[in-house]
Amino acid sequence: MPLDPFVRQFVTNAFSRTWIGQLADLKGGVSDPESAYTAAVREGLRTLIDTKELTLAEWDRLTGVPMKSTTALYTYLDAVYGYFFSDRPLPDPARWAATAPVPGGMGRVRAPRPGRPAGAPSR
Repeated sequence: MPLDPFVRQFVTNAFSRTWIGQLADLKGGVSDPESAYTAAVREGLRTLIDTKELTLAEWDRLTGVPMKSTTALYTYLDAVYGYFFSDRPLPDPARWAATAPVPGGMGRVRAPRPGRPAGAPSR
């Protein structure tokens, strides 16, 4: 089953390398229970978590944030769902990501350049 276009766009925007560290800012946008956007995010994330239709390769292509495993990806998405729609704490993507957070980068995660090991110094 192809990924829902709304969910694909939400994943691409919310979980990109640039924005994954800013989920606290996004929570306000999904807090209105009467909002159609909130309902779409809630339903889309829940369906994605339940069906596990997003592969690691597609997640990496959409976000640029490689995850350690499929289990790590869906555990992280479930933690984000809990953060958005209940009283669970903000999850740290570095806990599940395959690479370390950018030092001083507000929890953002940087994928290594091709041919370069994670954590290698930049030139």
